[in-house]
Amino acid sequence: PLSFSLVDVSHRQVGLKVSGEHAALLLSAGCPLDLDRQAFPIGMCTRTLLQKTEIVLWRIAETAFHLEVARSFAPYAWGFLEQAERDL
Repeated sequence: PLSFSLVDVSHRQVGLKVSGEHAALLLSAGCPLDLDRQAFPIGMCTRTLLQKTEIVLWRIAETAFHLEVARSFAPYAWGFLEQAERDL
């Protein structure tokens, strides 16, 4: 007989939406990827870094991204994005 288990881990991630005319520029302040529309088109999704934390980054529209970050790193990621926005 086969044995298995299921574990709900949906609470471990936090989703953030970064959108607007300068969304790619804002994310580029802490992300090493080329976020140009040609290099990172709509629908593309990958694991990468945002400063010191691992994220999943998904381009959901021309000027919008969805990112997933571990719940414990969410305040850090949010703070980084706020500071990067002030620095633009």
